[in-house]
Amino acid sequence: GQKGFAMQESSLQTRGRDFYGSLPLGTRGVFVTCVALYVTGVLLGFDDFAQICMAPSWVLRDGQVYRMFTSVLFHGSVLHLAFNMMAFVPMASSLERLLGTVQFTYILVLFTLLASIFHVGLAFIGGALGYASMHECAIGFSGVIFGVIVVDTH
Repeated sequence: GQKGFAMQESSLQTRGRDFYGSLPLGTRGVFVTCVALYVTGVLLGFDDFAQICMAPSWVLRDGQVYRMFTSVLFHGSVLHLAFNMMAFVPMASSLERLLGTVQFTYILVLFTLLASIFHVGLAFIGGALGYASMHECAIGFSGVIFGVIVVDTH
């Protein structure tokens, strides 16, 4: 009955604490930042992703370079966040342990920039072909995760 529930709850807390405590600093930082921004957005009712997304026209035309960094930290839904973090955390943890936190952080910043530059390049090509791709608005950590996958598998 009641005792079994308390034991189960305690076990869940212990597992959560063990999981969180086992994450290297850089991986933990990304995880906490993404989750905190999502929860804060939900609590405050923020859903105007056009303010922070990676939109090539605003980066190139208006010089809003901050979008190259803000866009990767925001997620459009709890599933978007959950799947990104489930893909990121295991690979990132092992890679960070291998490389060290400083080099791992450098790689994350590099892949953040490369993913944004790649987005701009594809949008530019799409625009030249007549698509309105320069105004596409992207959010999420998927581009960085792809870079981590490439490094982790080589």
